[in-house]
Amino acid sequence: MGANLIVELLVLGTTLLALTGLAISFVQQRPAQGFDESGIRTAAQLDAALSIQRSMRIAELQGRMTERNHWSYVLFGLAFLRQMTALAVDHLAHPSIATITILPAFFVVLTARAARRREAQRKLESCIASPPVA
Repeated sequence: MGANLIVELLVLGTTLLALTGLAISFVQQRPAQGFDESGIRTAAQLDAALSIQRSMRIAELQGRMTERNHWSYVLFGLAFLRQMTALAVDHLAHPSIATITILPAFFVVLTARAARRREAQRKLESCIASPPVA
């Protein structure tokens, strides 16, 4: 009776860790703060402000392409360890539980991150291809 409860709690913890890792992967960083446009009075100030804004956008897109947030992978690793512990405690705990919870969440996170990187790269290329304001 006690071993079954331990296995059930380990499997429940595995599922919760996998779902938390999935949720954390979709949290995005806040974009960089813009600047106050009320101080722009001349065409030269407008050109300088547009140039600064363009460089800030390029820096933001480069940051999004190289984003390294490993928290979701850490949570998936912990979920996998919990599942292996459940298998060690009770050999009847089926490995398909890990296949149902951890693997799909892991691949969703990988796919979402790759899509965000491709989108940032596409936007960066279009931003760089457009002529800077002179």
